[in-house]
Amino acid sequence: MDGETPQRLRIELLGPVRAWRGTAPLSLGPVRRQAVLAAMALRPGSTVSHEDLLDGVWGSALPGSGHRVLPSYVYALRKALDPRGTAYEASAIRSSQGRYGMAADGIRVDVAELTERVREARRVKESGDLVNATARLAEALALFRGEPLAGLPGPFAQAERRRLSQTRRTLQSERLECLLLLGRAAEALEGLAALSAAEPYDESLLALHMRARESQPRREGGR
Repeated sequence: MDGETPQRLRIELLGPVRAWRGTAPLSLGPVRRQAVLAAMALRPGSTVSHEDLLDGVWGSALPGSGHRVLPSYVYALRKALDPRGTAYEASAIRSSQGRYGMAADGIRVDVAELTERVREARRVKESGDLVNATARLAEALALFRGEPLAGLPGPFAQAERRRLSQTRRTLQSERLECLLLLGRAAEALEGLAALSAAEPYDESLLALHMRARESQPRREGGR
């Protein structure tokens, strides 16, 4: 959290859901309320209908309080996220005609930061700078703090958890390929062993593993 301005709101979804106002952690309440926050934070600048939020967070198990529950959750999230005295129209959560969403400005979401870092890492890799590409991929992977959206209920969180977990595996594979291209086969093999244990039938990992195994003896024989 170093370098945050005193009022900057940051939402972290690449692990257990957390939020910070500057350097101060915010209390987000129970996991289903956090799931409502995540469903909005993953669509920055856009609004989501009342019905889509209910379906995404509760699925077919709608709460007994029905449609009244969502406004109460949004109200509690506003109290948690907004500085005291924030005007309704300046809230981090915007609402209009039965729709809710996060404001586009003044909020940092780690998933958006991940997208930016990955784009830059791939640009650097395409330029041929494998050393910096490897470092930037490692920085992107460092944003993950465990399983994305850990513990959140509902079909939306489940689908996003799968998507973000696959993104993580793809980045791990890309970083290991960079290590291999740099001639660091032993290091690549170590990382591939751990990754392949979780994904034993991933053909791309198997192919990368074979390349690493084939390149290592040639280097050792040349010493």
